[in-house]
Amino acid sequence: MKTINIIIWNLAILICLLSCEPKGNSIIKFVNKSGISVYINKSFEYPDTIVGTPAPTYWQKKVVSGETNTYALNLFDISWETQFRGKGIPSDTLMVFVFDANKLDSLYKESSSVDVFSTLLKRYDLSLQDLQQVNWVLTYPPSTEMKYIKMYPPYGN
Repeated sequence: MKTINIIIWNLAILICLLSCEPKGNSIIKFVNKSGISVYINKSFEYPDTIVGTPAPTYWQKKVVSGETNTYALNLFDISWETQFRGKGIPSDTLMVFVFDANKLDSLYKESSSVDVFSTLLKRYDLSLQDLQQVNWVLTYPPSTEMKYIKMYPPYGN
């Protein structure tokens, strides 16, 4: 009887946990279709691009060539829709930075003060509508589906 109670209790906890998932999308997939490894980072502080600067501890946001990453741009406990509609993204623009991982790693090996923007490959300035239009999938280099998204350098450059 005690075993049955434990099983029922564990099932009840599992059902509660599964029903507490955020409504909407909490994950943005990032697909690296380039021939190099990249670091990705996000910032909600548009237009302040300094806060998107990675530190050497950002190894967990490294995306190797050909890899799809669902961790680095994951909010875990809230949906992106809620984040955009609430006060979480005050400018309504999410910035996603893509850095050359090999260059950044070697710069950090040489010095503790690094101009990380010399390794910037792309910055995406994303609205909620942009993310919905690309079905919550970002690629580097940007796919043709992303050509209307505001980015620096501009699409095709």
